[in-house]
Amino acid sequence: MLTLGYEIPKWDGDLGRRPVYVALDPATARRKAELLAASYPSQRGRAWYDDEVFLGLARLRGVECSSSYAEAFSCAKAVLAFAPTTPERPGA
Repeated sequence: MLTLGYEIPKWDGDLGRRPVYVALDPATARRKAELLAASYPSQRGRAWYDDEVFLGLARLRGVECSSSYAEAFSCAKAVLAFAPTTPERPGA
């Protein structure tokens, strides 16, 4: 099980550090910003809700994980399972 929390930029800041990053290519970062604008029209009037904010945050998170852009998440729960390695399955 994996439970991730996404971050929402807002006027009071409070970004903090996140432990989980997913790298995004520039086209995906731009598409995400477009989809956010299209999907939540009730938020458009807010000063912090625009493509520049979303792309700026994605760029900052990208810098933090050596990528052009990235999405950062908090991690509430992660369960990792590892397969045993055997001579027949090296590195498995």
